[in-house]
Amino acid sequence: MNKFYDKLDSWKKSFRSRKNYTTKDRHPFYEIAIPYLPNNKAEVIVDIGAGKGEFVNHLNLYAKYKNVFLLDANKHTIQYLKEKHSNAILYRAPEKLPFEDSTVSFIHSSHMVEYLNHVEFYTFLKEIDRILKDKGILMISAPLLWEEFYYDLSHVRPYYPDVFTVYLCSEKGVQTREVISKNYTIQKLIYRYTTIDSVDWGANSIIFDFIIQLLKKVLKNLGINKYKKNGFTLILQKN
Repeated sequence: MNKFYDKLDSWKKSFRSRKNYTTKDRHPFYEIAIPYLPNNKAEVIVDIGAGKGEFVNHLNLYAKYKNVFLLDANKHTIQYLKEKHSNAILYRAPEKLPFEDSTVSFIHSSHMVEYLNHVEFYTFLKEIDRILKDKGILMISAPLLWEEFYYDLSHVRPYYPDVFTVYLCSEKGVQTREVISKNYTIQKLIYRYTTIDSVDWGANSIIFDFIIQLLKKVLKNLGINKYKKNGFTLILQKN
């Protein structure tokens, strides 16, 4: 009976996740951060790869915290940010982050790590670990490998949640480099989804094929879709 309720609970979580996070809108993923933001308004919050500051603006962080920093590699974006916000800094990963050791309470990085090769990515993780203080939060959002991943020619490779937990939480995995830390714990992992058309379904018989194609349209009109994970948001805490 316990196994039944466990499976039922797992299905409910999966259903809610697919319902809430089958979207290209990043705002629902920004809101995942709310319970993990620091209580102390003087703590340092850093958004790496901030773009035009949507994360900070959506959560109104400049009005709530004294030390919010926006980092981005695009000089034109930084010029835009400086017209609207203070503490906008030109930064290109995996350069040394402009903060002292163990001084940052919350780090957010959305859709940035996929632009790094594996050496740059490892160096960047070490920099994050260096500046994040004990009990600090790391929030990473990134795409997974799916049909549209390489639509952007700047994308180098996808990094799955496991690579963060292997090198920061010291979970079991195939490691080609030294583990960076064993002091992080997973607080939350949310996947982003997309719906895909099952165009590969068919039949050799023209009659059965017609029935299958008709059934696919009926199911789609009823809101029954085929889902695929195409991204994630991972929240880790440094202990």
